[in-house]
Amino acid sequence: MTSQYTNIKSLLSRLTAESTHYYIEQKEIASKESFGGHTIYSRYKRFNGCVTDTLLEQHIRKDINLAIPLNSGFTILEYAGERIVTFATLLFHIAREFQIENLIITSYSQEKIAILLLCNEYNRNTIKDFLNKTRSVLDAKLPDEWVIYPKKNRPEIGNLLNLPREIIEFEYF
Repeated sequence: MTSQYTNIKSLLSRLTAESTHYYIEQKEIASKESFGGHTIYSRYKRFNGCVTDTLLEQHIRKDINLAIPLNSGFTILEYAGERIVTFATLLFHIAREFQIENLIITSYSQEKIAILLLCNEYNRNTIKDFLNKTRSVLDAKLPDEWVIYPKKNRPEIGNLLNLPREIIEFEYF
């Protein structure tokens, strides 16, 4: 499965196009928010305004770590465990079933993978059916090791998309 986004700059421009604010990671705790009886501490500081080309360049060069709030147009499917290839394979196969072609791997390590789905590029019912089937399959095959964001029971600071610095494609899929 290959994405139409062949360079990181065009992907970042697409992801940040509608953002009215953004977050930059700080070295120390930058914000504290109470939500549902819990206190959430974050190293991300909020800035109002649009994401500029300069900010994107700084992010790509790793001068800053830039994040934006997840909205209804984006979904992140994240897995942390020992079976990353199994998770990704299942996800990409289910996506093919629903003719979803733009799953973007935004981060990958030996312990964790995050895959972004651009929901606005597909019919709402298609996304709903895809996510329902994904939950069902992952519950059966990889229980307790995956999560889908955004979560409605979290404040914005708990539903951030850390912007990728490169486009990661797995030939396996």
